[in-house]
Amino acid sequence: MNRKKWKVVFLIEAIICFTLVTMRVDVASIFEQLILFPFNPIAIFLRELSLRGDAFNIVAIILYVSICISPMVYYVRKKRQKEDSILIAFTSFLFIMLYLLINQHYLGEQAEFVKVAMSAILHSITMFYIIQVIVRILNESNTKKLSKYVKGVMLANVAVLVVGLFGVEYSLLLSSFTNDVGVLASFVKFIIAIIQYSLFLTITNCIYQFVKQYFIYENYEAAVRLIHTFSKLCKVTIIVLFLNQIILNIVQIILLTTQTLEVNIDVIFPFFELCGLMIVLLISRIIEENYLLKLESESII
Repeated sequence: MNRKKWKVVFLIEAIICFTLVTMRVDVASIFEQLILFPFNPIAIFLRELSLRGDAFNIVAIILYVSICISPMVYYVRKKRQKEDSILIAFTSFLFIMLYLLINQHYLGEQAEFVKVAMSAILHSITMFYIIQVIVRILNESNTKKLSKYVKGVMLANVAVLVVGLFGVEYSLLLSSFTNDVGVLASFVKFIIAIIQYSLFLTITNCIYQFVKQYFIYENYEAAVRLIHTFSKLCKVTIIVLFLNQIILNIVQIILLTTQTLEVNIDVIFPFFELCGLMIVLLISRIIEENYLLKLESESII
């Protein structure tokens, strides 16, 4: 998809998040059902099937074993990589978890929590396996392929930022209106979040444009300009983080003198941001020097 289509996708995502939060939809319960999927529906189906009689019970056992050993079948039949050993752990845990979901009386009073916790662990193992596969693919990829994968990561980052702003931050703002506590402070926090997320989105777009110009189009002049812009954005982001926190602390102190509030005074120590900025500046210097050397060599030729 081109850039305009992605903008439409992210706009739709923002509208969905905004609508769900405004309508007070119980997102937590939806998220819980997503975590339980597909393990809980499978367990319910197998339990109901086993209760229909002996023949159906045998079928349910066969299906249970078949589902649980399917990752091991995949492990045995495929060309094995280092990360495939994770499938052994996945299969072992799947046997235990699916059995407990079928026989929920073993879970005790905290059955609902245990179900969600076990499903979350299994999803975490799955994500860990997927990430390991992605890392291997990235290591085996050439520069141009790697740059295309970077595009996918940048788009995923934008999607997460949209959810963070229009889902999490907007939800916190609405909660303050409902509770009638710290409305002004929450509004200031929301404005600060908009500024910070806007900067992060701008940085993400700058990184993507740099990757595209440098690795795909090999437009080194444009890439050098973009890396300079990126380093400036990083400097501005650190300054804005400091100013935002100072402003928020001042607002909370002012409100504390007029009403009873739960105040959180924070002090920023941006060690990771400074390390990131130093790395960006170093990379920008290396790219700029390589570009100047390239121009010099071309002029000699």
